[in-house]
Amino acid sequence: MKRVKMNQSDELIETIRNASSNMNFDDYVRATGLEKEFIFSILKGEIEEVDEATRSKLSLKH
Repeated sequence: MKRVKMNQSDELIETIRNASSNMNFDDYVRATGLEKEFIFSILKGEIEEVDEATRSKLSLKH
């Protein structure tokens, strides 16, 4: 079975999708402590890499 490599943008979008699945978007934004526009930029693929602290916030493991 061939493994498909995900790029950073796809991984970030998947992280957001998993972490926010049980809440509305505004609640998720508040829980992350990040700016809504910043998260939208990730979802639109405009931001492809973040540091480990931001990734932790996006996954709600901070």
